[in-house]
Amino acid sequence: MFLVFGVAEIVLGRRLTLVVAYACTLAGTLFARVGVALGPHHALGFPRWVAYVRDTGPSAAVVALAVVVALRCRAWWTAGAVALSMVVEALLLPNLAGLEHLVAISTAALIAVWVEVFGDYWPRVLTGVGAAAAVAAQGRARAVAS
Repeated sequence: MFLVFGVAEIVLGRRLTLVVAYACTLAGTLFARVGVALGPHHALGFPRWVAYVRDTGPSAAVVALAVVVALRCRAWWTAGAVALSMVVEALLLPNLAGLEHLVAISTAALIAVWVEVFGDYWPRVLTGVGAAAAVAAQGRARAVAS
């Protein structure tokens, strides 16, 4: 656990590591709670006894961080191996933890794609806004000096 969090903090930075870990843990937990609320007669529902199963702890966050770090480093085989091993786990040992891991992996993949596509968008926009403000300020200074 500490190794994955440490590597993730080095590769992703502190803020993105916390966002991925928290978002994926929250997605897995919400999936379990919504499944219990839906009940056993729904396709995504769970029986009521699942509400009394203890949470899986940080395992969903660790799996999600491993996938995001692998995708960020372009380690496609490693990301695929982690995802495939979680799918095999969910099929061979059908339990709540395995399903939470799959939801965490799905959320992690969405976050990784989002960061890849839009990751440097807002810093560029804000830099552009700052540059535009600086140019406008220089223009006002010239106008006042004239």
